[in-house]
Amino acid sequence: EQGQMQAARDAAAHALQIVIAHDGEDAPRTVNYRHLLGLVDWDLGHFEEALTQYQRGIAIRSSYLREDHPSLFNITYSLATTYEKLERYGEAADVYDRLIGWQIAALGADNSTVAFSRAGDGMTLLKLQRMDAAEEQFQDAIAALEAEYGADHYDLDVSVIGLGHVARARGDTAQARQHYERAITLRETYRGERHPMTANVLSSLGELELEMGQLDTARAIFQRVLSVHEDPAHPNEQSRLKTLEWLAKVERAAIGEAAQ
Repeated sequence: EQGQMQAARDAAAHALQIVIAHDGEDAPRTVNYRHLLGLVDWDLGHFEEALTQYQRGIAIRSSYLREDHPSLFNITYSLATTYEKLERYGEAADVYDRLIGWQIAALGADNSTVAFSRAGDGMTLLKLQRMDAAEEQFQDAIAALEAEYGADHYDLDVSVIGLGHVARARGDTAQARQHYERAITLRETYRGERHPMTANVLSSLGELELEMGQLDTARAIFQRVLSVHEDPAHPNEQSRLKTLEWLAKVERAAIGEAAQ
């Protein structure tokens, strides 16, 4: 919760080792610990490692419960988000379709748990260039979450970011900036200014500013993001390298602007 991901990973791995030593590799009690370790690996950008934990956990739990059992909802959602990060978009979309169907049947269409899955599905639909379907998922998720928690609740963040991505893809930069800034406020309020999740949405705003030619603003944003991803408390090599690429794009754009 504090963004100290390396310390979190060490603790999660140790906890899993204790449970395995006591109960065995395939014991039902390992599933929650595998899920936790996967979540931390995911936040560190170790998506293949996270995928391994999720797949193992789902296989264990599915051996004694049906696949649509509510106790599998959270880890199945994590599996879908990981497929999306690994650019396995078709597989991610298939998992989301099944999961959302199961959740609606068990919980109802307006439940907040369904809203989280809709937000994740929307991100995958964006990658598949299905903009209208993605926007619908984000809007439905926001409506459900606002009805349950209010307009300023942290859990709105992913769907708000998603709407920013939709607006940006459609060339509506003003609307995109509005959504990104709202998401930044949510994450700064609930996670802190130097949390990796705050840095992630800041990157989206930096990309937008670069596209609009606001080079000084973009540079400052990416430098802030880089300092977060280089922090020893939560190092993320993949995000660090991606941020360096964006900073290089800013500098190339500045050189080109100066040449004119």
